[in-house]
Amino acid sequence: MGALDLTGTGSPEASVRIYRDGHCDGVVGLSDLDSVRLDDGMFAWVTLATDDVDGLARAARHFGFALPRDMSRSQAPGLVDAGHSLAITLQAIAPGAEARRDGAFTAHVGRNYIVSRLPWDARLVESLAARFAPSPALLAHGADYLLYALVDVMTEPCLPAILAFEERAGALEGCGVAASVDRQALQALLDLQRALADYRRILRLDRPAIEALALKTRPVIDREVRPYFRDVLDRLRRADALAATIQESLATFGKLEAVPAADTGRTVRTLTAWALMLALLTCFTALYSMYFPGIPGIPWRWGYVAFLTIVGGLCGAVYWRFHRHRWL
Repeated sequence: MGALDLTGTGSPEASVRIYRDGHCDGVVGLSDLDSVRLDDGMFAWVTLATDDVDGLARAARHFGFALPRDMSRSQAPGLVDAGHSLAITLQAIAPGAEARRDGAFTAHVGRNYIVSRLPWDARLVESLAARFAPSPALLAHGADYLLYALVDVMTEPCLPAILAFEERAGALEGCGVAASVDRQALQALLDLQRALADYRRILRLDRPAIEALALKTRPVIDREVRPYFRDVLDRLRRADALAATIQESLATFGKLEAVPAADTGRTVRTLTAWALMLALLTCFTALYSMYFPGIPGIPWRWGYVAFLTIVGGLCGAVYWRFHRHRWL
């Protein structure tokens, strides 16, 4: 299935979709929710905007699930299991290489209903419904499979976004290898590090809720549906591991580029020049420290003075040569 277009400015309209044996049996407005009767093999999907507090309260009264006392405060990512129902909140991230906080995705799920609040464009609901329509056998599992499908869509952008981060990091490192890195490139490196850290933090906030669905038994989640949540969990783990690798690469590259390339070259040249002069001193000193017959200048009265003069002259010539070429 193709990726959904999750960008836009509108808000999802409140609606109630009735599913029977995996097929959409009809769509009604939220005002008609009280007239909805769900038989065996049926479930309702209520879609609301993230700021539709009144609609959420109405759905809670109808289906009998609890709500937080302070609905004006944003809920932290996590999972609340009440036995007959559960509530999940995820930090929704739109596609792209930046950790855009486009709002939180929340869902309240029971055996025959799911009430979701979606943060993006009104077209998302229609796109989701069209995406799920070719899978009636899977939707026949009930609201728990629809919950997986929604969670899958909400986490789908994470791997492409991490790969986009990797591409940008590779481009920055390529510029650093090709030439010295200027201040603008270093700022881009820092911005990329911050964006990647922010994205990874959001992944880690969402992961415990997915782990709770994938690895633990839940009354409203059938055993046959849990492997699907494990697939989502594997995706988040892969994305987090790849993000960690990119972070390490960027950190290493940042340390190498902390000193400009020109300063690094100048330092290397200076150290090389001093090392050569010290090598001359070490060589002559080691040679004349071994006393044996035949060493030039040893029997001569002024031999030691001549030795110091020659060595000093050689070191001075080397120093002058390097200084002339701006190595010292």
